[in-house]
Amino acid sequence: MMTLLGSQPPGLTAWVTGGIAAAIGCLAGYWLARSRAARTAAGLRAEFQAKLDVLSARLAPAPVLPDQGPAPAVAAPPAAPVSDDVLVLIAAAVTAFLGKKVRVRSARMLQTPYEIVNPWAQQGRVFVQASHNIRGR
Repeated sequence: MMTLLGSQPPGLTAWVTGGIAAAIGCLAGYWLARSRAARTAAGLRAEFQAKLDVLSARLAPAPVLPDQGPAPAVAAPPAAPVSDDVLVLIAAAVTAFLGKKVRVRSARMLQTPYEIVNPWAQQGRVFVQASHNIRGR
């Protein structure tokens, strides 16, 4: 006669054994995958370091000679003065546009965008202009 405390359902041992075998298999698979990933990462790291060393050697700065100071800052060339003929033409154009006589007191040439381009200013203009795009409906 079997008592309730000492009895086991049929097949329980097989389920427990199967569960333990599955857990051991999962752990072994995890360990193998992790070791393979570590070896691959180490190989990639060594390859990357070798390429970085080659590029660093190529980009090494030239040594500065002791008697050589830093390069002087290059200033923009002074703008050429605007001729009187151009001032007269500007005054005539503004007079025609406004419909009343104007007097041009000063004028100067501005730099063209192709001479000096400040990347921060350019990106700022792109950002502002892009924010004004209206989506088609």
